[in-house]
Amino acid sequence: MEDLAKKQIERPVIKLISEMIGAADHSMIDSTIPLKRLGIDSLGMINLLLGIEKEFSLTVPEEDFTPENFGTAASIIEYLSKRILLR
Repeated sequence: MEDLAKKQIERPVIKLISEMIGAADHSMIDSTIPLKRLGIDSLGMINLLLGIEKEFSLTVPEEDFTPENFGTAASIIEYLSKRILLR
């Protein structure tokens, strides 16, 4: 179940990141590369957060919006997996 949940979370997260950096091919996104290295700055991170909140119909508490949870696509997917499974 957990792997299926992660796959269902991974697709929209990668899509949002791809759109932000202008990558036409979503498969080009390496989920382990820091988002800053992909060119996403602090304003981009806020926009990404808003997109994630809208996509998954949840609110990310300010204290959860940390580099540990939102530094890479993989960390976002892991964070969301835990949040969604706890609903």
